[in-house]
Amino acid sequence: ILLLNRPGMVELGWIRLYLPWLYLSRYPFLYILSLLMLLAEYDEYHRPTLKVQNVLIYAHLGIVVVTCTFLVFQYKPRLFSLILAIEQPLANYFLHIYSRNGPEWQNLHLSSRLILQFASYLLMSSGYANYPARKSIHPKVRYIAVCCHGLYLASVVYILLNCPAMRASIAHLMGTEWGDLSRTLLALALGGVASLYLTGQPSKLLAMVTLLLMLPCYTAWWNMGYWKAAHRAEYWYQIRCVLDDCCFVSCLAFYMFLFR
Repeated sequence: ILLLNRPGMVELGWIRLYLPWLYLSRYPFLYILSLLMLLAEYDEYHRPTLKVQNVLIYAHLGIVVVTCTFLVFQYKPRLFSLILAIEQPLANYFLHIYSRNGPEWQNLHLSSRLILQFASYLLMSSGYANYPARKSIHPKVRYIAVCCHGLYLASVVYILLNCPAMRASIAHLMGTEWGDLSRTLLALALGGVASLYLTGQPSKLLAMVTLLLMLPCYTAWWNMGYWKAAHRAEYWYQIRCVLDDCCFVSCLAFYMFLFR
């Protein structure tokens, strides 16, 4: 409510600007829920030998809760967005990739989302965490964040072309022949879009095209029944992927509504 009363929010369209900020500022709380449920699922079904001590997990959760709380109440939002941008990818690497020998396709998906988390909260740190104060946007930080989104899209291209599980998922949806053709065309299109992000200059049209191109990927990734049956993917791992993907959609919303 306080954000909606800020000058400039009405003429800019508060719904378009507030919803992406609302999700990104509250995402860490959803992340904590999915992480706790996922760790419980690991322990129940797989019982892996985690190389990360429980005290480090609790410390990670505490940092996320504190930083997200300050971010929600708009206290030094740039600083705490930057802390989230650095701490979350590092913690998730040690929790999900370093600490357990998961399948290769899962490590690829998680690794790409580490880039996404860093880019999304770096974008918040550039000034969008306390938007609509446009003059407070830091162009160099935003440039790095946009380039990192380009790297994330490049990782999606790599997954499309080199991940057997992703190829099987698309073939399951569209058939083998059409699946291979559509997957190749989609990878080429996303590769071109990723190169445009690497210039650091987003646009409304580019964000809209990116969202349209990512929809087939989301259709394949969010097919929870298939991933559970074919690859024994944990339910809360899949929920976590959906939450992460919504972060990227929120960033695309910023690009669509704030650039021409």
